[in-house]
Amino acid sequence: MAGKSTTKQTNVLVVGDINPAVLQPGSKITGKARKAFELQEKGQDIEVMTEDDFLRCLGGKPLDEAEMLLSIEGIDDSVATAPVSSRLRMVPMAQRPTPQPPQQPKPPKPPRALRRTPIPTTQTFSIDDCTSTAAFKTRTKPTWCEQHIIEQQRRGRLTPLESFTHPDDWQLTECRTCTVQAHYRFEYTLDKNKYAEPTCRACFWRGWAAQSREMHGAWAKVEPVPYEKAKTVAEEHGYEYLGPLTAPSLPDDPHHVRCRRCGRISAERLSDIAWGCSTCKPRT
Repeated sequence: MAGKSTTKQTNVLVVGDINPAVLQPGSKITGKARKAFELQEKGQDIEVMTEDDFLRCLGGKPLDEAEMLLSIEGIDDSVATAPVSSRLRMVPMAQRPTPQPPQQPKPPKPPRALRRTPIPTTQTFSIDDCTSTAAFKTRTKPTWCEQHIIEQQRRGRLTPLESFTHPDDWQLTECRTCTVQAHYRFEYTLDKNKYAEPTCRACFWRGWAAQSREMHGAWAKVEPVPYEKAKTVAEEHGYEYLGPLTAPSLPDDPHHVRCRRCGRISAERLSDIAWGCSTCKPRT
């Protein structure tokens, strides 16, 4: 006996073509089909089939019988691949929603600027009883005067090439040991100074790579990295390649690059370059 809804007495549910316009937002099946699956999970013997399968059963055909036996001689391929006609949708054409073109993805937000405009302040340096005017304004963190900032950068073996703006900003510097120019944050220099580690990543990665090869001994990778390969890796991940920082350039040695989006200059290994610039990754 046919019914208009799915109940505990239902043993077969026939699902026809589904009009997405009549479904609940976020749903892919009708309420009747959802109710049938819930009854199945509770142990009810109910079968869900398509309209085509239901018509096959009425015609006495098994569900696994092919529409056409393509191996039979004389069967026209055009007939065998003809689409099966479907039932008309229940919603009139005039009432169906107008199809909308797919929305284009929004362009990523521009990267944050490397430097900001300094805010004038009357605060004084909060360490060592210095009475000099602070170089930046802060509410909770210690502030620094320009003289003490330069002293900390020299301790980290850096010479500033730009004026100081803020501890979180990127400042172009030159390494006092290897003369490689790169952008660093003052907060980063302070952190490295705590462990007596030079700020310059060119010096750091050169030493790290040499030590790693020494530890690996005969198993160390010492095949030089071709210039074109390093340049290709940098350009594929949004960098301008400025050149290798060792000669010959061996695996794990640093390379000099500039991010094309934000302009930050850095010394990176190829494995780090492959992750892209961390400074200007798209913000959500």
